Amino acid sequence: MENVLTAASELRVPGEAIGPEIPDKLLVDRFRNGEKAAFHALVNRYKDSMVGYMFRIVNDAAWAEDLAQDVFLKLFLNAGKFRAESRFSTWIFRIAHNRAMDYLKRRKNEPRLVLDSADDAPGEEKSYEMRDFRETPAMESQMKEVEDGVMRVIQEMDEKYRSVFVLCAMQRMSYEDASEATGLPVKTVSSRLCRARRFFRAKAGRWIDAQA
Repeated sequence: MENVLTAASELRVPGEAIGPEIPDKLLVDRFRNGEKAAFHALVNRYKDSMVGYMFRIVNDAAWAEDLAQDVFLKLFLNAGKFRAESRFSTWIFRIAHNRAMDYLKRRKNEPRLVLDSADDAPGEEKSYEMRDFRETPAMESQMKEVEDGVMRVIQEMDEKYRSVFVLCAMQRMSYEDASEATGLPVKTVSSRLCRARRFFRAKAGRWIDAQA
């Protein structure tokens, strides 16, 4: 299958335009009926948040793109399993949550050698956030420090708290939607998010003090 992230970005849709006002569920129906452009519209609609979610969970830009690609491949193959009583966003993020957890379990047992790209400085990492707000080199340096600090704190979280924190605190999902995405009871989501926020505040506070 083609790289759906790239293909969706380059696609020019002929005929009936697919605008942001068209509901996700209608796009799924149109894709089921053979309209490939509807699938690419869904990818375009969710690719940034999907790659961002994966990056925050696995802390590896290349793997984040690969895992997001896997999620959209599952969507391509399994769109018929989507049930209209669920929100599409929670359904696809449940697929993403399961894929990310599978990856993290494998990573514990399979160390991965990471080689720097010839175009990257040694140890340089890609980031998907906050690029639009960087206006000067000094601001860019400060924002990079903040991003790196936030990512370090998130990566120090236990996996079960990290996923809930990213979905609720960073992706802005409701407790109910995060519950559906993770398969956890709403009370468990709330409890884990509370612990994750306490952990984040404590760790981030120490990191900020260290920078002062």
